[in-house]
Amino acid sequence: MFIAGRDKVVSIARGKLGVERQFGRNRESTDSHTLKSSHGLINSIRQALDLHQMQLELQQQKRELQLVEARFSSVIDKNADSIIIVDCQGIVRFANPATESLFNCKIEELLGQQLFGTFVLERQACEIDTAIMSVGGTTGTGDMRVVQTLVDVMRVRGEKAVADMRVVETEWEGTIAFLILLRDVTDRLRAEEALRKERDFSKTLVETSPAFFVALSAEGKTLMMNQAMLGALGYTLDEVVDTDYLSRFVPEADRERVFEDFKSQVQRKQSASGESRILTEDGRELLVEWHTRPVFKTCGELDFIFSVGLDITERKAAESALRKSEARFREQAQQLEKTLRELQRTQSLVVQTEKMSSLGQMVAGVAHEINNPINFIYGNLAHATQYTKDLLELVQLYEECYPNPVAEIQEKREGIDLDFLMEDLPKLLASMELGADRIRQIVLSLRTFSRLDEAQKKPVNIHEGIDSTLLILNSRLKAKAGQVAIEVVKEYGDLPLVECYAGQLNQVFMNVLANAIDALEMGHRASVVGDRQCPAPSAQRPAPAIRIRTEVGNGGSGMGDREEEKSAMPSAQCPVPSCQFVRIAIADNGPGMSEAVRRRLFDPFFTTKPVGKGTGLGLSISYQIVVERHGGELKCFSEPGQGSEFVIEIPIRQQSVSDSPE
Repeated sequence: MFIAGRDKVVSIARGKLGVERQFGRNRESTDSHTLKSSHGLINSIRQALDLHQMQLELQQQKRELQLVEARFSSVIDKNADSIIIVDCQGIVRFANPATESLFNCKIEELLGQQLFGTFVLERQACEIDTAIMSVGGTTGTGDMRVVQTLVDVMRVRGEKAVADMRVVETEWEGTIAFLILLRDVTDRLRAEEALRKERDFSKTLVETSPAFFVALSAEGKTLMMNQAMLGALGYTLDEVVDTDYLSRFVPEADRERVFEDFKSQVQRKQSASGESRILTEDGRELLVEWHTRPVFKTCGELDFIFSVGLDITERKAAESALRKSEARFREQAQQLEKTLRELQRTQSLVVQTEKMSSLGQMVAGVAHEINNPINFIYGNLAHATQYTKDLLELVQLYEECYPNPVAEIQEKREGIDLDFLMEDLPKLLASMELGADRIRQIVLSLRTFSRLDEAQKKPVNIHEGIDSTLLILNSRLKAKAGQVAIEVVKEYGDLPLVECYAGQLNQVFMNVLANAIDALEMGHRASVVGDRQCPAPSAQRPAPAIRIRTEVGNGGSGMGDREEEKSAMPSAQCPVPSCQFVRIAIADNGPGMSEAVRRRLFDPFFTTKPVGKGTGLGLSISYQIVVERHGGELKCFSEPGQGSEFVIEIPIRQQSVSDSPE
């Protein structure tokens, strides 16, 4: 506003002077007194304007000074450090608000009090030297100096604190005074002390640990190595610091791999573990298990790579020796287990063979003992029949010639019922002859089953062996209390004579057929328990039956439409390529078996029968006889509720199997 007024006055004055000059040209004469008066007025106006300008400048400077003072006061008041002014006697004359927090009291409690010795004490235990730093500039008394040290601050209330104190000379109300800045460093010193303890602990841990500690720079230079690693390698710290780690300590064959591992860890910025070899001073190799971590700067650049390692050379050697020992013991255990299995198999085979041999001898002996008298009876039946026929014809001729016998003969004739005797006697003799023939057939079947006279392989009729086995098991096939009869369906093909051990093969037929009968009886008993009565055959429960099929093939179990499955044990291969086999399939419509049972079916001593009902050797021995003795295959196909089928395949000609029985 004052500047605008000044400009207006100057403008008016200039306008007036312009008017006077214009009219002065038209006037030919001007009064000199009037001219002088005009000049005096202009000078007065100029002086008034200059005075006003000075007043304005003084006001502006005052405002600026007030602003500076306000800013300085704000800085003082808001400063986090304690700012105190003391006079030459150390009496507190001024303190900012931060002083209250440092001394834990009001400012009024400090003003007029002696600062040093009462509230501020020099730290006797502090080893930091007092630093005097020139801050430049000169005064009438010389250079201004700053004194810096650590002091203890005795708080009015609460524990003492530690402060970083700076003292600088100043003036206060026209006299020399001192400006004191106190910065609370209690927490910093505690943190530094904790950091020092942690650093000392880490250093002690690194130096006393038996583990290896090594740090590498980004260029692969060795920065540090602890005493354990130096001692193991045979170096001193001065000998390894700032040396290339890879070329000095890593075998040449491993350097590329170790370098790539370091490179990968840096790229992924992740820790990693692994094993690598290092070289000692005398050229030995140590195997070390490393745990490595890259450390990065705040800018993201690699600072160093730190690794901790464990010498596992002796451990690995011990482990290797232990593995070799374990492998040796495991091999011995396996061999022992194999020997034990062979011994069990041999023992079971011997036991079963002895039982079958005893059974065969008994059967053969019984057959022989029965055969002699039955041959005598059978041989004399023909003569007895003829003699009886002749006698009956003679009696009939007597009756024709002497129709009226004496009373005594007539009485005898009626007593013996001669007519019935003449009619029934030929039938009786015919029945005796049929029974004797049946006994002869049974004896022949028993002899065929025992085959004691056939210890070597020879061509035999497979059907005869099956039939003789069925004859032995005939009593189990018949109906009895609570059990319907088991039907046997024979679907025999046209088989040639087969080279085999007939007695052993009959033993296989016996085991398979006996198991089929057991399965049918078990299924039948389960049905009886479920129905609480003797079940009759129906569409849902067909009559128990065993179906026996035989045929000639070229190997591979594929009888009928049944899909081939693998048996629980490996089968032997046909010794002759493209050899012909005979297949004997024995199937039942019993309850079947689960996959778990089927897979263990041929294991020695495995049985699903109750204790005392089975030894678990029948099918195992049958498998040995078919596979090992005859070079064939024995397989089982079964599903729960679908019955079971055993398929036996035997080469017609045995060309590469030992001819001597075990």
